[in-house]
Amino acid sequence: MKSNRLATLALLTTLMVTFVPSVILYANAQKEQDRALKFIEIAEKAKAKVDELIEFIESKGIAIPDELEANYTEADDKLEEAKSKSASDPQDAIELAKEAMTLFRKLYGKLHTLLNDGGVDTESAEKAKGLLVAIDRENETIARIRDANNTYFKLYPEREAEAATIIGWIRGNLTLAQNNLTEARDAIVVYHNATMAAANLTEAKKCVHDAFTALKSLAEWTTSWRVESFLMGIKNSVEKTKEMLERAQKQGVNITAVLEALGYEDTNGNHELMDEFLNEVQGLIDEAREMRMEKLKEAIDVIKDIRDKLTGIHKELPEHRKGGPKEK
Repeated sequence: MKSNRLATLALLTTLMVTFVPSVILYANAQKEQDRALKFIEIAEKAKAKVDELIEFIESKGIAIPDELEANYTEADDKLEEAKSKSASDPQDAIELAKEAMTLFRKLYGKLHTLLNDGGVDTESAEKAKGLLVAIDRENETIARIRDANNTYFKLYPEREAEAATIIGWIRGNLTLAQNNLTEARDAIVVYHNATMAAANLTEAKKCVHDAFTALKSLAEWTTSWRVESFLMGIKNSVEKTKEMLERAQKQGVNITAVLEALGYEDTNGNHELMDEFLNEVQGLIDEAREMRMEKLKEAIDVIKDIRDKLTGIHKELPEHRKGGPKEK
């Protein structure tokens, strides 16, 4: 029996010794593959920049020399080889991707020299490129705002009619912004007019800003609306609580004693604590309503305070119906 346990233990030990290095090797291989993919991604970005510049050069009627075409082919071949080896030989893929990056960057410099030799103002070319990047960025912002706007009303479809004016403002500004961005892109690609493109981009940014501001106001408006709805619910609870206290008072329950048990003091001895309590709650409701737009957190804290006071009344009153609170 003992020998069987020893044999089992030995087998488990062998399996663990074999298995653990395999796990470590797999994790290391995965890490190397991830590194290779990251270098390939960087090389692809370098290639994309070269492609954009070549397109711009050709739009100016300048031919790309055979030597630079060969440089491009060499860099692209390295990149494709790196992609093919990313899983089977990630270390080699990393080196190939690095070589491709270096070749594309050198080619980018040679292409700029070609532009200068062709009498093209490369500073303007860089400005045009920067404008195109900015245009793409604004289009992404428009997509995010539109998505946020649409998603909100998928969640709360009943509020779309109530917020029709704000929605129209948001959508109208986004449409104007997109039209301006289209004109800005045309100004660069078709008319090669960076000044006109910059003006259209500025107008688009203003429209995007206005749409975003409207979206924020929509969020504030709907949050305020929710607080107001909650306050209306609390007001109904206060009315019911008032009716309950008045009914209990007619039945002989000492309401002053109920409120004193909750920490209220009958300082003037006129036994009007119930009115004082209800006035205090109404004052808190008014306070929360005034704060709901600018001090939402404070308004919510006040609402919680009101809720606690009403809960206290509903817990304490049954004890006094029984003839007085129980000793603690």
